[in-house]
Amino acid sequence: MERSLPIYASTATRRGRGRGWSSRRRRRWLRRLRPALLSVTVSALALLALGTERALG
Repeated sequence: MERSLPIYASTATRRGRGRGWSSRRRRRWLRRLRPALLSVTVSALALLALGTERALG
């Protein structure tokens, strides 16, 4: 009988071990990275606006 998934794949997801990082660790990093990414984006946009304002006079 041929299975579509390897045996370890079904048991790994049942035990809460998906591929790579655990979802809890991923959520923790996303919670920290999202505000940092937002502040970097806002500051980059502010610098870009300041640069265009100075370039236009």
